Amino acid sequence: MSQTISAAPATPKQYLFVDAVRFWSMLGVVSLHANIMLGAKPVEGVIPYAVDCLVKYGTIGFFLISGFLLGDRMATSAALPYLSRRLRILLAPWAFWFGLLLIYLLAGDVAHQRITTSSAASWRHMLQTDLNLAAFSSAFWFVPNLAIGMCTLMLFRRYLYSVKLGAILFAVNFLYVANIYGEWFSPKHTSALFAFVSYLWLGSFAARNFARLSRFIDRVPMVAIGALAVLSYLASVAEVRILVARHSSDPLNTLRLSNQIFSVLVVLLLFKLKSVSWPSFVNVRQQTYSIYLLHTFMLRIGLVALDHGLRPGFVDDAGLAMKFLLRAALFVFAYGGSLLLGNWIATFDAWRWTIGLKPREYQAPTNKISTSSKAPIFGFKVRPLTK
Repeated sequence: MSQTISAAPATPKQYLFVDAVRFWSMLGVVSLHANIMLGAKPVEGVIPYAVDCLVKYGTIGFFLISGFLLGDRMATSAALPYLSRRLRILLAPWAFWFGLLLIYLLAGDVAHQRITTSSAASWRHMLQTDLNLAAFSSAFWFVPNLAIGMCTLMLFRRYLYSVKLGAILFAVNFLYVANIYGEWFSPKHTSALFAFVSYLWLGSFAARNFARLSRFIDRVPMVAIGALAVLSYLASVAEVRILVARHSSDPLNTLRLSNQIFSVLVVLLLFKLKSVSWPSFVNVRQQTYSIYLLHTFMLRIGLVALDHGLRPGFVDDAGLAMKFLLRAALFVFAYGGSLLLGNWIATFDAWRWTIGLKPREYQAPTNKISTSSKAPIFGFKVRPLTK
C-alpha cells in the first residue's frame, strides 16, 4: 500500500482507480469495524445488517488492486525481487503492530485477573486465546492472508495469466462459499487462507489485459454498472437475512456470493468514474496502510471512551437512531485518529518503517496518476495532484 523505491530509471505507473479503490475500501473497512465494535441486536432488525452490507466491499477491493499491481509490476520487474520488496514493506510493520496488540490484550488479561501471574498454564491459555483473537478476530488477519496468496501465485507464476488457473482458484473460492451454508469447517472469512487468491489472480489478469478491459468498460454505461451494483447489494442484504434465519455463525461473511459480486461491481464503478473521489488531505498511497494498521487501536480507545463517558448500559439500551450516531462517531474518531497518528509517526524517520514508509530522504519525488494531465474531481477539472 505504500510506494516502493527502485533504482530503475522507469517510474511505475500510478492508476487513478487503484487510489480510488484504496481510499473507499479502507473507508468501508473502518466503518464496518466500527459497526461491529458496537454490535447489533436481533431486535434491531435488518437495518444494521443493511448498513454493514453497504460497506462490505473493502476486502475484495484490496485483493483485486493488490493482484492488479502484482500483474502490472511483473511486466517490468523480476517476479521474486518484486515479491520480496512487497513482503518486506507489508510484514515488518504488521509484525510490530500485531505484537503491540498482543501485549495490549495480555495486559488487559492481567488487569482483569484473567491470568494467574504465578501460573504458567494460565499464561499459556490466555496467550493462545489472545493470539487467536488478534490473528482471526481483528483486522490483522488480512496481511498474512494477502502474503500467503501472493506467494501462492508466485508458485504458479508460469501460469499466472492462464484462465485455467483462474478457474481452479475460483473453484476453491466457491468451496468456501458453499461452506458458509454447510459449515463443514470454520466458515469465517478471516481464516479462509486460499479463498481470496482468486481475486489476486483476477486483478493480475486484468492488468495483463488492461487495454481491452478499459475499452470494454468504456462502452458500458455507468447507469448499467450502478444498477447491477444496487441489485447485488439488495441480494446481499437478502442473503444475510437468510443466513441469520439459518442461525449462521457468520451471516455477514465477506465470501457470500452476493457480496463478492457487489464488491467487484463497486470496483468497476470506481474504475469507470475516472475522477479523484477522495479529499485532498488524504494521501492514499502513503496513508492507507497506516490507517489499516492503526484503526484497530483507535477503535478500542474510542470504545473505552464511550464506556466511561456514558452511563453503564447506555450503548446496549440505545435505540436504532442513537446506535447509528454512536457508530458514526466511533468511525470518525477511528479514521480521523488513525490518519492523524499516522501523520505524526511519519515525521520521525526512525519510525516511518512501522507504517510502511521509507525515510523521507529516500522518497521518490513522484505522485503522478496515469490518466491525464488533469484529473477531475467528480467531473470538475482541477490541477494535478502534487506533493
